[in-house]
Amino acid sequence: STANLGIAPDLRPGEERPVNLRNNGFEGGFEHWDNTNDNGMSRATPEAAFRGDSGLRIEDGSDTAGSSLHSAYYPAAPGRLYQLRFW
Repeated sequence: STANLGIAPDLRPGEERPVNLRNNGFEGGFEHWDNTNDNGMSRATPEAAFRGDSGLRIEDGSDTAGSSLHSAYYPAAPGRLYQLRFW
C-alpha cells in the first residue's frame, strides 16, 4: 500500500502524490526502518497483521521511555498539507 503524501513542490494545491513506504507491512521485519532508539518496544509480528503475514506491534510498559521507529525521510515544503494513512 502507499501513503498519500503531497510532498513534491511541483504539485498544485489539492493534488496528491502517493509515496511508497518500503516494507510498509513489516513483512521484512524492520528492513528499511530504523529502530535504533526503540527501547525494544516494537516488534514485527503475525499477530499484528492487518493483511499479509506481519504487522507492527508496539508495547510500551514504561512510564519514562518510549518507542522510536522511523522510515526514510521524505522532503517537505512550507505551506503544504501532508497526510499519512495507515491501519
